[in-house]
Amino acid sequence: TLDHSLRGHGDSSCLLRDDVIDKLAEFDYVFVQSVAWWTNLKKHLNSSTSPREWVQKMTPIMYYDAISALLSRLSSQTKTFFVLGQVGTSCKNKTEPEPYVIENISDQYGWDMAPKLWDTALAVIKENELNIQIVDAREPLMQSVHAH
Repeated sequence: TLDHSLRGHGDSSCLLRDDVIDKLAEFDYVFVQSVAWWTNLKKHLNSSTSPREWVQKMTPIMYYDAISALLSRLSSQTKTFFVLGQVGTSCKNKTEPEPYVIENISDQYGWDMAPKLWDTALAVIKENELNIQIVDAREPLMQSVHAH
């Protein structure tokens, strides 16, 4: 059993509630970029009952299930886009995006897991034959899609 009591954050499964999906489906277009919360799980959940190595191994499995539930429901109700390329970046003293490659993604906050999660989302979309358009903003544009 995974002990969430040490996590220190509220339950985010509310995103999959019917009323939330219905609210999102009111939009003509919905863009989903969903790796930020997932990449940092190994830090938030690290405890004696769920060691970091286990969390890192299980995250793609949990992500697969969660993104599958979200995208299948959302894409059946509205035009849905999935954005690849969302990563954290240091913006201090920067006014322009600077291209870089996936190999240079920092492991700070678990961002090094992002490529695995992007591949997982692509697998979900393909395996479930979801009508979702991919917006591929990975190299060299990654930092351009970083929002503040």
